[in-house]
Amino acid sequence: MIDIMVSTEKFYEDAKLCLEKKDLLDFMSNIGKAELLAMSETEFLPDVLFLKVRGLYKLYQYSKALEFVNDAEIHNSGNLEKLIYLNNFKGVMIGYRGGLVDARSIFKKYLSQIEDVNLLVETYLNVIWANLALYKIERKEKYFKEIKLFLDSSMKNFSEVRNDLKGLILDNQSVYYFYLGEIDKAIDIAKEAVQYFEEKDLPKIYNNLASICLKFNRDVDVLDEVRGYTRKAEIIATKYNDNLELGWAFYNQAMAELRADQVFTALDTLYLAFESLKKAEAMNLAFDCLIKINEIVNEYKIDRLKSLKDTLKEDFRGTELYKRL
Repeated sequence: MIDIMVSTEKFYEDAKLCLEKKDLLDFMSNIGKAELLAMSETEFLPDVLFLKVRGLYKLYQYSKALEFVNDAEIHNSGNLEKLIYLNNFKGVMIGYRGGLVDARSIFKKYLSQIEDVNLLVETYLNVIWANLALYKIERKEKYFKEIKLFLDSSMKNFSEVRNDLKGLILDNQSVYYFYLGEIDKAIDIAKEAVQYFEEKDLPKIYNNLASICLKFNRDVDVLDEVRGYTRKAEIIATKYNDNLELGWAFYNQAMAELRADQVFTALDTLYLAFESLKKAEAMNLAFDCLIKINEIVNEYKIDRLKSLKDTLKEDFRGTELYKRL
């Protein structure tokens, strides 16, 4: 029994190290061995299954993580904190696959039971994210009201939470004012948020700033500012293998290229955005790329891209988004 525990713990710790290095293959190898050995020592199994889902989630392997999350929840049913984290992981993964309404409900499941202020605000921010994504699509007032409600709740805890959460609160507040049309305020808040982010998380706020500039500034000169933000986001996202923000940086860059009537360059950049977002399994954002590609193909009658457009649609089979194609 001691040998089994030692081996299980060794593979478990090795898996954690692989996760830190973002080494998917070695992570799966070590966590798989830890899980196999933990089957005969059920006391250790909940930790192994939790790490397995958390690792796949952090490595953007959403489809695979969703296969194991329910099992991990069952084995961690006695640990409320881990259950809440697993629930949040599940909501994000389902949301990125197009199930935003379900994600919104999932995030609220344990809200009344959360005592840790960082976990509470993290969950508030997940609810805000789902509502922002839904509002972008449907423009329903109920989503916008809930964004304000949870932003206010987050701000009440601002001084108590970690710096990364401070940055995310301000980032979401910036997007909220973006939708209100208060552009100067949105930009000021986004710039204030920069100080709270570690380097690896900066692409998110740079992409936000690029989006704001693109939406509300029609001057040609703004394109240089947008390219400045997207270039910073691209460099840092590449450094940290962040395909999600890399894809969004390419998307913003493509929108700037379209503004400059660089149609074919924009299509190439949109395809890069699509591939990066697909790697991140952020299928709702990849869907936005496909819609934009579709608009350009139809507007400019680019026949040579029609087969590519049809091929890209197949990437959404099995998700909620496929029904909208």
